[in-house]
Amino acid sequence: MNPRTVRRIVNSMALTGRLLRTFEIEFSWGLLYYWIALIEQWPYRMCWLLEKSQDIADDQITIGELYHMVKGQLPGKNILIELDRNPREFEQFLRKMSSKAEQLTVGQMRQWVACTSNLDPYLRKLIKDQKKEVEGIVENDEADPLGAFQPIGAAEYLFDDPTIWNIVTKPLVKMQIEDVLSLIGRLNIPQQRLKEEILPMFVMLNLNGLVLQSCDLGELQRQLNIPLGDWTLIRLLIETLRKWKPQPIQPQRSFSLRPSRANSISRPAIIPMITGDSPMLNSSPNIEVPTMSAKKMNRIVEEDINLIHLDGETLGVNGHSSNIDLENQRESEDTDSAKSVAGSRESLLGSD
Repeated sequence: MNPRTVRRIVNSMALTGRLLRTFEIEFSWGLLYYWIALIEQWPYRMCWLLEKSQDIADDQITIGELYHMVKGQLPGKNILIELDRNPREFEQFLRKMSSKAEQLTVGQMRQWVACTSNLDPYLRKLIKDQKKEVEGIVENDEADPLGAFQPIGAAEYLFDDPTIWNIVTKPLVKMQIEDVLSLIGRLNIPQQRLKEEILPMFVMLNLNGLVLQSCDLGELQRQLNIPLGDWTLIRLLIETLRKWKPQPIQPQRSFSLRPSRANSISRPAIIPMITGDSPMLNSSPNIEVPTMSAKKMNRIVEEDINLIHLDGETLGVNGHSSNIDLENQRESEDTDSAKSVAGSRESLLGSD
């Protein structure tokens, strides 16, 4: 066990527990240990889960259940994910938590987050900004009549008028034969050949959208028996339409899905308790902002450190013990628990 990691977790537990009691937020030391240890070892995953939890209405969902619901969306190539330790250890830690009688839920996570001393707000800001960028791309795709699809390559020049793509409002599989004929009739094929040979052949063979979606193109070419240039244009149109699927219209997002949390507190509510010099505070000059000196902060830690007992490889809290299974492959920095892991130069808690 790395003693530096243990010391950081103990200090964070003591300060976080003190803040939770100050704001009369219920907690247990056993669950608080799991919460602090998860953030200490896997800061990116926990901040990412916090953002995902904003879309969850059920406060009783456990952290393990939430992770398994959304882990397929976890960005694997994000450079910030390198802040985390072994991902396999993360899932093992969650499984160990799920075997306990007490479960850490989404509702508890939301209530505790504002008082958690080792949770990096700068890292949360980076993750939130990335989420907004992704949502912005999706919204732009939804506003586009063609959805996420845009004709690329040679397909972009199938029609002399590129706005013709705007009339394609349903997927190929749902097109009637009249829809198919309308598009083929706009291809750069001599009108006489279209009217006398190609379009009548489509009607005779009943080549509607469902047929064109599933038929073999080689067999279709033999059945049509048309010049190579005409066939190339028709084949390119069919292949393009096979790949295209319209984006469904998304209902307007509602912010009333989640139940109100009257007992939850926001981070700005606790900042005045910690520092009056924070640049993030926009307080009125007529309001006195209480401050907390470094000495008082140290006294809080010293008072609550008596509640937490270290015994070899076991962390005992108020008579309950929880095995610490912290990975020791890389040494933790011997720094303040309030230091930003994401590179912000500002302390997470501020100082006098």
